[in-house]
Amino acid sequence: MSVELTEAARGRERIVVDARETFVATRALRELSLDYTGEAPRSVALVLSSGTERALVARSENGKLRVDLGATIAKGRAFTVRVVVSNALVQGTGRDRNAIGTFGGFVAQDTSEGRRMLSTLNWPKLGRTWIPLRDHPADGAMFALRATFPKRFTVVGNGKLVSSRESGESKVWEYENLVPIPSYDFHVAAYDGWKETDVAAPSGKHVHTWVYGADQPTSSVMLGELPKALAFYEKLVGPFRFEQAGFLEEPIWAGGMENAGVVSLDETLFRTPQESRTTAFHELAHHWSGNLVRIRRWNDFWLSEGFTDYLSHRFVEENDGAAASSKEWGVALGRATGSDGAFALRPGDAAEFDPVRFMNASAIPYDKGAWVLRTVEGIVGRPALDAFLHGWFARHAFEAVTTEQWEAELSSETGRDLSGFFSGFVHGTGHPELRVTLTATAAGGTRIAVDQTQAGAAFAVPVTLELSGASGGAPTLATIDLRDKHVEKEVPQTVRRAIVDPKGVLYGLVACSSDDPCRTGTSCRAGFCRAL
Repeated sequence: MSVELTEAARGRERIVVDARETFVATRALRELSLDYTGEAPRSVALVLSSGTERALVARSENGKLRVDLGATIAKGRAFTVRVVVSNALVQGTGRDRNAIGTFGGFVAQDTSEGRRMLSTLNWPKLGRTWIPLRDHPADGAMFALRATFPKRFTVVGNGKLVSSRESGESKVWEYENLVPIPSYDFHVAAYDGWKETDVAAPSGKHVHTWVYGADQPTSSVMLGELPKALAFYEKLVGPFRFEQAGFLEEPIWAGGMENAGVVSLDETLFRTPQESRTTAFHELAHHWSGNLVRIRRWNDFWLSEGFTDYLSHRFVEENDGAAASSKEWGVALGRATGSDGAFALRPGDAAEFDPVRFMNASAIPYDKGAWVLRTVEGIVGRPALDAFLHGWFARHAFEAVTTEQWEAELSSETGRDLSGFFSGFVHGTGHPELRVTLTATAAGGTRIAVDQTQAGAAFAVPVTLELSGASGGAPTLATIDLRDKHVEKEVPQTVRRAIVDPKGVLYGLVACSSDDPCRTGTSCRAGFCRAL
């Protein structure tokens, strides 16, 4: 794809995109349907095997560009269509940057330095505003870019920089990303105020950064641990499959965007680098979850974001220690349990779920998604889950996956029937709320009753209890499989105290009082054990 800035005057920036797009027909095709909402194409043509072109007729219809191919393309055959379009860049005002889902496309806006930046904001469905394409998370595509901009700009795109050369007052930059990525990951950015750094990770892959000159002092805190994070993720879930781990400072959505190989980080993050560095860990983890293994439908969004949050929490535990990790998990649990009645982690298939709605209720796919994985870890054990995740990303590299695949493969590999668990925690809403009652038996033992007090159906999950007796000896552990709202279990010893979920891996809340203590790292507030 060629992108040329044809008008550079402030407020009137304009580009021409010359896109050669190659597809494989999955059925016999007479018409190609592309997502596109920009100005009418200048030309559309079929590129023949000889290299010559045959003009095609295209019409715009309800956000689609429908291209008459002029003849039937047989199933399994590859074909190339060339589309040339010209569009004005979206003008950023500074007030609309966080209007996710409506603000974006190819954008011209001022940075906090007062300089002009030209860059793309494609998530979730805004790539179609400046280039005709298949704009859906399941569709993966390689991306080769030739960008012509005034030579004062540094231009960055996905993949490997192949060449850069001056041509009069312009400079031509060529990038190649030769692995499939989702279309919302396509990224082009041009700016004249970045300072570049490059650091090699232990595997030899490079972490390349472009930050504003004024933010270089804080960037070492914000981005300095990324080589360690890259090494950790490679050990945990497999090799990094992209040309580089690039990170750009840009004015975007007060967060990050996982553009493959060229992550966008909002300029405001560099004002609070110690707190915001976890955003960089999260976006790096997307190079396995979301970029390497795509989602089949927006309804499967948690497979991208929940997995990514889980991986970044694991790195915080490795890098910052157990106390810092426990604090992060506690904050995430509070956010998730406070909003998880809105919709299921994986909504049903009656209609494709709106990704912007997911984002606006981000505690569900992000925080709840990560916590569900943490609970799975508690059920099957960390070594088993780690082995499964490593295999999952290897088996499905550059594919689009579903929640049903994840459940089936996890159940098969671990030898556990997880259907009941998935029904409540993934396909249902809310969370378990547990209350434990201890009753002495005539034989000198204890009857342990666990009640799920939340409204609605019971959740199916095994729960561990730490049991302490009157003698003050070492506590013992007992596991109770919860499948009904009321479950009982008898143990032969006298139990004076039962702490539910002592390792803190259960997604849910535990009732407490002065007689019902909470596990370490939590305290009793408003009737439930909550993070300190």
